[in-house]
Amino acid sequence: MVENGGRSGCLPIELSLANAVREVDVTLKEASTDCLVVRWSGKTPTQGLPPIYTVIADAGEGGVEALEGLHLTAQQVWRAPPVRGPVEVEYHSPVDMVRPGMIVEDTRTGAAVKSWTLVHNPDPAFADQAMTIALTNLHPAGEDKTRVRRLRLTVGPGAHQARQAVRARAAVEEGDCETRDVATGVASEGLPPQASFHIAAMDPTDFSIVGYLIPASAPDLIAQMAECSRVQIALGSAMGAPAQGERPDSPNAVCQRTSRDVAALGASAMAAASSGGLTSFSGGGRLPASQLDFRIEAAGTVSGPGRYPARLTGGMTNAALQKQGLVLPTGIEGEGEIVVERSTSGAMLLRYQASFSPPSDRCAATLSGSISGVLHSVVALPSTPASARTLTMPPLVEQMGEQMWSRLSSAERAAMNAEPRRVDPDAPASGGADGAANLGLACDLTDAQVEAIIARFAATMPPQARGAVIAQLRADPAGARHLACAYKDVV
Repeated sequence: MVENGGRSGCLPIELSLANAVREVDVTLKEASTDCLVVRWSGKTPTQGLPPIYTVIADAGEGGVEALEGLHLTAQQVWRAPPVRGPVEVEYHSPVDMVRPGMIVEDTRTGAAVKSWTLVHNPDPAFADQAMTIALTNLHPAGEDKTRVRRLRLTVGPGAHQARQAVRARAAVEEGDCETRDVATGVASEGLPPQASFHIAAMDPTDFSIVGYLIPASAPDLIAQMAECSRVQIALGSAMGAPAQGERPDSPNAVCQRTSRDVAALGASAMAAASSGGLTSFSGGGRLPASQLDFRIEAAGTVSGPGRYPARLTGGMTNAALQKQGLVLPTGIEGEGEIVVERSTSGAMLLRYQASFSPPSDRCAATLSGSISGVLHSVVALPSTPASARTLTMPPLVEQMGEQMWSRLSSAERAAMNAEPRRVDPDAPASGGADGAANLGLACDLTDAQVEAIIARFAATMPPQARGAVIAQLRADPAGARHLACAYKDVV
C-alpha cells in the first residue's frame, strides 16, 4: 500500500516496558502518506488500560511552518461493530479519524516539534494486536506550499522504573527519645507514573522527579488515575458515560469505573473520619498498606546531557504502624545526582541516585539508604524552559472534526479561523493551562477553582495516599488542571 525508499508497507514499531521509546526517520513527499504499525508486547503500564503513546515529529529546519502540513490519523473508537451472521462489517456511521496535534516552539531558537497523544487501539481486521498510525503531508494552504518533509519521529509511552534500598526508623512516642527499626513494607522495585500529563510538562529550570513505591501486590490507584488523565488528553474530551455501543473494555469505560472507585473510597474515608475511626480505615483493599514517597529535585538548570547535583526528600506511611501509635519519618532529606544520558527534541533519558543523610537527631524518626531509578520520557523539547515555549493549536477543523465543522456556516467558520492559534508562554491562561481548553483537554476553571477541587479531592483520601497525590499534582500544574476537570463533578 505504501512504498517509501524501497520499503513496502508500513514501518513496524515494536514497544514494551523494556523498550518504551523508539526513534525512527521517515521521509514524506508532497501530498503523500506514510504509516507506522505499532505493536505492544508484554505487561502494560497500568492494569486494565492499554498503553498511551506520545508521538513527536521533528522536521528539522523550518520551524512551525514545516509542521503545519503534517497530519496524523489513527483509529480511536472502541465501539463493537454490527454483525451480520459470522462476518463483521464496517461501521455504518462515519467517524472522524484525524487526531489534532499541537506544535511546540522554542522562541529563542525557532526550533519546533509537533506532538500527538494516542491510546493503543489494535486494528481488529488484522487480529495481530497492532495499531496503524498514518502520517500525511499536505499544507492547509494547498499543494503549492507543501514541501518534502524529512522527519525524526519519537514514539512511545515512556517508562519510569524506581528502586529502593531504604531502612526506616520510627519514633515510639513523640517527645520521648525512644525509636524502633521498622520495615518499609514496599517492593524493592516499582513503576511509578511519569507525571507527564502534558506535552511540555518538563521544565529544565525547575526540574524534579516525583515517585513512590508500594507493596508489589497492591493495587495502584494513583497510577490508574494518572493514566486516566493521559487517556483524557489522548481522546480530547472529558471522560463521560460510555456511549451507546461502546465496548466495556474501552479506556473511557475503565476510567469511569476508576472514578467511581475513587469517589466511593473518598466517601468511606469521610464517613470513617466523621465517626472518629479514620486511623483504622483500610480502604477496603484499594489502598496500599505501606508507601514510600520521594522527590529528587535538581539543584540547578538541567540543560541537556550531563551530571547534575540534586536534593532528595522522602517519607513513608504505613497504616498498621500508625495504628500502633508510631511516628513515621516524613520530610527526610538527602543528596544525590541526576545523570541525563540523552536529550533530544522528543525525549529525555536519565538516571538518578540519591541517599538520605545521617539524622542529626538520634531521637527522631528517619530514613536511611538510597533511592535510584531510570526515567525515559517522551516529551516535547525537554531542554527548553517553560517560559520559552510557545504552543500553536491545531486548525479548528481538526479540533472539531469534519462532520461538526461542515455544519457551521461560512461566516461562523471564517470567524473561528480568525482567532489566533498561537499561545505565548507569558500570555495569561484562559480556561486551561497552556491553551488546553481550546483542544477540549481542560474545562473552564480558574486557577483558584483548580486548587479548591484538588484540595477537596485530597481531603477525601486517607493519610497514607494523600501525600503522594498532592506531591505528584504539585509537580505538574497542567496535570492538576486536567485531573480537576476530570473529577470536578465527583468531588
